[in-house]
Amino acid sequence: MKGLFVQPQTGASDLYRRIWSENKGDSKNIRMLIHPVWREFEPYSDKKFVDEIQKNFDGCFWEMYLTVLMIKDGLAVDSKDHGPDIKLEEEGAVVWVEAISASNGQNIPEKFTEEFLITRITSALKEKKDKYLAYIEDGTIKTDEPYIIAVNISQIGDLQSRNKSLMLKSIFPINDEVL
Repeated sequence: MKGLFVQPQTGASDLYRRIWSENKGDSKNIRMLIHPVWREFEPYSDKKFVDEIQKNFDGCFWEMYLTVLMIKDGLAVDSKDHGPDIKLEEEGAVVWVEAISASNGQNIPEKFTEEFLITRITSALKEKKDKYLAYIEDGTIKTDEPYIIAVNISQIGDLQSRNKSLMLKSIFPINDEVL
């Protein structure tokens, strides 16, 4: 088993560097919580995962977490170096899952408006839609195979600005829907 927390490379995020370097407090606790998840996920990780988590910790952790949840649910999980993050296959039927962690982007506002948060979510969805179209084009996936985009919104805005209707409003641009 290769280690997940290795010497940070150029371009590693501040979060990764902090978790890697500090052997106390939250950083130590995070490593202790992630290690068993990594142990289950590693056989399904692609070759670049350990490098990628240094730059995109939230997104890679989300992919790892979802994969392990699916494995624990007894689903037949597969992952390749090319293609969507997760492939589920049962009785010949294939479902693809792309994991993405939406971010605040470069220009973070002083106040997180609903419009800003929806824009960040739709940006994440568009990124994965564009990948979907490329996978269709290169034959990685077929048009009749379901493709799920699993968006983690924990890193956008702040706790007070996120609510359960954000995802619905991002996908269905309607006003004052009833949940």
